[in-house]
Amino acid sequence: MNSGLSLMMVLLLVGTNPTMPQTTLTAQLHHSEKVEADRLFNQGLQQYQENQYESAIASWQSALKLYRKIRDRPGEAQTLLHQGKVSLALARYGEALQLVC
Repeated sequence: MNSGLSLMMVLLLVGTNPTMPQTTLTAQLHHSEKVEADRLFNQGLQQYQENQYESAIASWQSALKLYRKIRDRPGEAQTLLHQGKVSLALARYGEALQLVC
């Protein structure tokens, strides 16, 4: 009976998909990074509205790193656009052009 049980355990282990937990873990990590990137983006918006331009840029730079890591192109584009707006407000025209072009 032990050998039958051992054989059954081996068959169950061989038949399982070892990448399934990794895929789930990757999806959860991706989701948490997206949530954090969105939080940082919104924080930057709030800072921008309060004329805290340097803080807004810092928040958006952090958000941008995460958006690029998870390949969220719309998030990346919105972040670059807003950084460009702040650069214009600070008369950093060369920086603004680099961000939006």
